Amino acid sequence: MIAGGENYDGSRVLKYECEKSLYEECKSNNVMFCFIETGTKFEKDGKIYTIPSKRLQSEQAYKSGLQFAGKPIQWNLYNPQTQQYVFAYTGINAYYLKAASNYH
Repeated sequence: MIAGGENYDGSRVLKYECEKSLYEECKSNNVMFCFIETGTKFEKDGKIYTIPSKRLQSEQAYKSGLQFAGKPIQWNLYNPQTQQYVFAYTGINAYYLKAASNYH
C-alpha cells in the first residue's frame, strides 16, 4: 500500500494516527506499506502542521518510520508488441524487470 496526504489548496488534514493504523494493519498481514508524504496539512499529537514543500513532506514521512517491506509481489506481464513476458518483482527496496522470450 502506498499512502500519503493531499497536496493542493483546500486539502484535508492527514492524521498520523490513521497512517499508523494502516501501517500496523499492513504489517500484521505482511503487506508492503510506504508512507510517501505527509501532505500539505498534517496532524500529529493534536498539532496541525502546514508543510507546503513536497520534498519536506517526503522527508517527514520517511522519518516517521512507517515503511514495511512485506511479502514481495510478482507480476507476469505480457507485451503483445514484442511477444515477450516481463517479470516484475516489487518490494519496498527492490524493483526488478526481466524480459523472457520463451515463457510458458
